[in-house]
Amino acid sequence: MVSIWGDLQAAEREQHLSFLREPDLGFAWTVHAWARGTALDKLVGPELTAGDFVRAVKQLMDLLGQIAVADSGGELARTARAAIESLRRGVVAYSPVS
Repeated sequence: MVSIWGDLQAAEREQHLSFLREPDLGFAWTVHAWARGTALDKLVGPELTAGDFVRAVKQLMDLLGQIAVADSGGELARTARAAIESLRRGVVAYSPVS
């Protein structure tokens, strides 16, 4: 992702544009840790509340579900469904937040 951003940034410079921001991988690392079993209290804090975390993970699960439907049974669909299952645990699984 960062490599693609770098390519896009170079193309922007050539066109004298500048509107893309560098990807923020902070939440990616956080959600990866959650999927690997890290406790919620280790992942949230002043910058990311538990409610914001749950909401963002639910949105990610929704996106993954859409990807699984779009691939309709392919390898990407299986990977997306596996990711959903790894995220659906603890407070995320029990929260009604959508």
